[in-house]
Amino acid sequence: MKVLWGIVVLVGSGGLVGCDPLGSLDEVPRPGVERAPGGAARLPRVEAVVSMRRADILTVVADGATQVVHLAGVCAPSPVAGRFNRQFAAHTGLAVAALPRYGREAIDAVRGMFATGTWRVAALGASTNNGAVLTAVDFVDERDESMAGELLRRGYVACVGAAPRTVLAYEELERGAREAEEGMWRHAVPLGRRVRVESRFEREIVSRDRWDVYQQRNTATGRVSTEERGTVLERHEQIEERGVIELEIRVQPPVTRSYELLARYSFLVTDEYGRKQQAMSGLRDDGKRFMTRRTAGGERVRDTRACDVETALIVVTSAVTHVRIESASVANTKSEKAGIAYEQGQTVTGYEVEVWLGTNLVYWAEESG
Repeated sequence: MKVLWGIVVLVGSGGLVGCDPLGSLDEVPRPGVERAPGGAARLPRVEAVVSMRRADILTVVADGATQVVHLAGVCAPSPVAGRFNRQFAAHTGLAVAALPRYGREAIDAVRGMFATGTWRVAALGASTNNGAVLTAVDFVDERDESMAGELLRRGYVACVGAAPRTVLAYEELERGAREAEEGMWRHAVPLGRRVRVESRFEREIVSRDRWDVYQQRNTATGRVSTEERGTVLERHEQIEERGVIELEIRVQPPVTRSYELLARYSFLVTDEYGRKQQAMSGLRDDGKRFMTRRTAGGERVRDTRACDVETALIVVTSAVTHVRIESASVANTKSEKAGIAYEQGQTVTGYEVEVWLGTNLVYWAEESG
């Protein structure tokens, strides 16, 4: 990766030494340092690293002068516990207890980079803390490659504040490290084993419509008698409902990036046809056969089928994510006639669901009523 000619320095921080991971850096004038082609040799050469408070705050000797410098646009965790790491944890979502270890690893990485190459200060700009710290846009090596970019790619530092005006896409480099779980973004447990899924099924009423069929008249007089006027001959209830799958997805922290899971699911729909009706036959006096139907009763006539398999993309950005999946609405009618209750229509009686993380099946469940 190449550093842009004519780099403009980023601003410094007046709070935490070097940077504040919870907000933008203080706005100060942005002096420009022009670099002509082939001008890398004219940049101050780092002759020694005296000390490192963090991987992004260094005391270096460059061209004979000793100065504390800060890599602008990035911050590394501190190797010692304290207020800074608490703020850094809040900014990144990392566990604060692990940050001192990550801070030491970042310092070791920077020392190794200085030990194996020649680095120059790409630009020095505004001073902070009464001139004690100079913000350095970057260090570049013989190949004009960026130290800040390499630290971001390896996951040793995080973006903070506004990125410096270089050709490096700081946020994309950090995003790539998070997705690859490099450096401080790594987790000891493979992602497939960190995901825990639970599912629950319920039927939800969309609408309900009830009506009764009353006694109209008696056969003797053609009028409705007082005692029969309120007699209900039939009761009907039409219900529109849908099935709902509730998913709870838990990811063992730290959640350093968003995870995409794919749910493949289908609902089970039962078609109700009422009850079997029995019939008896015999011969009349004239020799003709007759059929007498008995009151509907006995077993229910039904058929259960699975709907088409559908998919849903689930983006997990926090330790606990709740997802609601709904079926299409179906309708059925519950009736009571002549003392016999029966049901006709469709009901959602269950589901099947799979949850995939990439090519790994992390959850499977089914339920039928």
